[in-house]
Amino acid sequence: MARQESDRENLMKEATGFPVRAIFRLMSNGEELFVGMRDGGSVSIYVGTEVVFHFNAAKSLRRVFYFGKKLAAENGELVELERTDSIEDRIQLSRRKIDRSLLIAIQGHWDRLFEVLSDQTDLQLIESIPASNRTPSWLNEWISTVASDLCVASGPNAS
Repeated sequence: MARQESDRENLMKEATGFPVRAIFRLMSNGEELFVGMRDGGSVSIYVGTEVVFHFNAAKSLRRVFYFGKKLAAENGELVELERTDSIEDRIQLSRRKIDRSLLIAIQGHWDRLFEVLSDQTDLQLIESIPASNRTPSWLNEWISTVASDLCVASGPNAS
């Protein structure tokens, strides 16, 4: 538990790229959920320590970290990024198309997360910046306009 508390404290203290951010506990399983919004409107959602969804300002999925796999948007599809040998102190990344089962798993995870964020009965707010004692209005506005079916961006950038 100390590690989870430390992770949460680090995100709340150090994630200054998200001027508005909140951390929740899922009451059904105790898992923590961090949600942050950048000035340009892009949103990142960290589910525990193994799953991260990054959306651009148009609410399209741009990056996913899913149980050790790093995925990025490329031409409207997710591709897996894998490190290859470094050349002259530069890290090389290879891209490969992901299989359908991984895409289905990611969509399923998003479906459950979308339901939790929309319904909010399973969410317990732990902390938010700016401070609030209820789900921040910016999160309610964002979740009400994002699609439940993931729309993949044309590229991995936040804008």
